[in-house]
Amino acid sequence: MALAVLGISGTGAQAFSIPDLVVYSEEDRPQYVILVEKATQQLFLFSFYKNSIRKEKQWKCSTGENHGPKLVMGDKKTPEGIYFFTRKYTDSELAPIYGTLAFPLDYPNVLDHEAEKNGSAIWLHGTNKVLKDNDSNGCVALENGSIDALAPYIELYHTPIVIVHEVAEAPWQAVPRVDKAVGALVRQWNDALVSGTYHDYLRFYDPRYLPDMGWWKKWRRVRGEVAGELPDLYIDMDSLLVVRYDKNYVALFDQVVSAGGSWVKAGRRKLFLEETTNGLKIVGDTFQGPEVKGGAQSPSNRLVAACRNVYDVAVTEKSVRRMLDQWLSAWSRMDMDAYGTFYAGDFVFDGMNKKGWLAYKRKLNWQYDYIRVAMDNLRFVETSPAVCVVTFIQKYESDRYSDMGLKTLILKKEDGQWRIHRESWEALDLPPTPKTEG
Repeated sequence: MALAVLGISGTGAQAFSIPDLVVYSEEDRPQYVILVEKATQQLFLFSFYKNSIRKEKQWKCSTGENHGPKLVMGDKKTPEGIYFFTRKYTDSELAPIYGTLAFPLDYPNVLDHEAEKNGSAIWLHGTNKVLKDNDSNGCVALENGSIDALAPYIELYHTPIVIVHEVAEAPWQAVPRVDKAVGALVRQWNDALVSGTYHDYLRFYDPRYLPDMGWWKKWRRVRGEVAGELPDLYIDMDSLLVVRYDKNYVALFDQVVSAGGSWVKAGRRKLFLEETTNGLKIVGDTFQGPEVKGGAQSPSNRLVAACRNVYDVAVTEKSVRRMLDQWLSAWSRMDMDAYGTFYAGDFVFDGMNKKGWLAYKRKLNWQYDYIRVAMDNLRFVETSPAVCVVTFIQKYESDRYSDMGLKTLILKKEDGQWRIHRESWEALDLPPTPKTEG
């Protein structure tokens, strides 16, 4: 394969041949893809950005001793397909034969499992040996200097490595735009999760890959309960990345459940798609990430949990907002009896316990004719059933003094109510403004 002319962005590019490889990303940054051609023992690094493809680097590599795609443990073949990196090992963790760096791949992926392929420990790694063609047990090996140069472009669970026997080429204009086809399909599939029926959801899957749908009844009940209590239940797709090689696609994105102004990540979803006689269909579906040990993960466990979590978070945040409004109202009224009910029994501030703190606040209040305390830009730093951490801009004004600062509150549940356990305040750049008499 000859890839001598790359670095093209459309104008006059129709005369050039490029690898039949497409990447679409909704992130405003270059995306990198590693392409391994077993036939020529070459590894290519491509960048994709704003409908532009560029070959950044190329290195000599070595793949499996035996030819063909990997099928079983010990066949000394390198797998073929679209994979992702799951970990990074440095030289202090490696035997010398693996060189200075090693990156395990997520082989076997869900399609490999479906095809009953097995084996494990397929890595991209360096080596202390002289690099020879087809000299590995199935891994992709590089010289140490090459993998050291490649490493900065690898993002775990995000950067794809596409391994093929021989790279197919296509004229630039013949490469389809995947954002229209795959992006539209994935969004319709996503909408079916939010409001569709069992059959609406299944129509996106190829009949030869029908996912286990035992979870759907539970999911439908939970999403109905949450949607009935909170507005705008939605499942979003963050950081969508689509890779296509030949007729195979992988769509990778973070699945986020949101409702009532709150959101919870369900996990990083990975869909495998193929062009079939019935159009583009999903042929594999799983989650991936540091917490996923491999194999397909039921959407029920993650989506149902995320949906319940977003409900809990939204309810918690709603009750905390109400409590803070009541606390500020009592403070502004200088009603110290009501104000004190918002503090936990073990509250401590600057060496004062709750009793000392309230006595100190009463003494301050005697100096003022009025107090007004307002809250802006409330942010939830941590939300759980038992503890909540918030920050906000606190604006304080009285007849004699005013200031503004960043307030941090640690709240905890006490007798079923949210109460202030700890608080801190940090002045903002604006200096305090004393009030003049008269």
